[in-house]
Amino acid sequence: MLRTITILLSVMLAAVARAEIVSEEEAERQATEIVTQFHNGGFKENAQQVAARKDQLIQWAKAYPNNAFIVYATGLANLAADDVIGSLKYMKSAYEASNHNQAVGAVYGLTLKMAGKPRQAVAVMRQLHQENPDVLILRLNLTWYLMCVQEYREALDIYEDIQKGGIGGTDEDRAIILMNKGQCELYLGQHEAAINTLEQANQLLPNAALVLQLLGEAYLRKGDTDKARTHLQQVLSINPEVPRTIYLLGLGAKQDDPAKAQTYFEKALKYGKTRVADGSDNGHEYFLLYEVCAELGLNEQAQTYRKQAANLHFTFSPPWKQPKAR
Repeated sequence: MLRTITILLSVMLAAVARAEIVSEEEAERQATEIVTQFHNGGFKENAQQVAARKDQLIQWAKAYPNNAFIVYATGLANLAADDVIGSLKYMKSAYEASNHNQAVGAVYGLTLKMAGKPRQAVAVMRQLHQENPDVLILRLNLTWYLMCVQEYREALDIYEDIQKGGIGGTDEDRAIILMNKGQCELYLGQHEAAINTLEQANQLLPNAALVLQLLGEAYLRKGDTDKARTHLQQVLSINPEVPRTIYLLGLGAKQDDPAKAQTYFEKALKYGKTRVADGSDNGHEYFLLYEVCAELGLNEQAQTYRKQAANLHFTFSPPWKQPKAR
């Protein structure tokens, strides 16, 4: 009797599954709605509804594996359901089936990074850039991924090439490009160049916390602690709980006021731990905790955080300790 019931249930489930397989034209129409929703910015608000369709879309992707829209929408549904690893195979298939569509490739690259495969993301972005060398957004995407894996030299070369052609867009667009260029210069040990670039970004986008923090760090690495302190304190007036800013203030205070530096480092540790506890998967956050713990003499904790940073593919060695000449 039990076996009969089991067989009947299997038949019924198979029938339901077959019923979910609509025509390819209809499946593509519905998949296109999801894709359009995602690229028009409404995906976040409707993520729960999209996630609920994951199993249905998986069935359609199995039935129509060469349809880029259907497979891509299936990847998006997996992302909406927080299944990044599950999304990867659909994103890869959609990228190939779409003949390296730029939008699909961009999301595929992002999915790779989210899955802890940033160097594979760089490879995808490089391929898109090589196939579409004149598309600015693809060049900018590539630089972002290069910076994620600390390939600052290659990223800087691209930013310099962009700057030669003239940076268009709004003041904010230009400021962001200059900020990223300045960050590359800073992390390559080119402090004067970084200050010049970041001051330009600051003029275009005044009171932007990240620009001010990078400026403060650049002045600190140059040895101008007064200007560094001025910019870093401006960051804290915007947000008093930025751990890296507090850590940099600690570095600036070390020589003249060790007790104050200790206080800064303890605050940086507190706020840094809070960021990590809130779910940050950014290797920079863990590397900062490593640096802070090292300053506080918490060597065991420091090494633990350094390992966690490395697990997130962040193995950055501060360039100001070993400046690279151009």
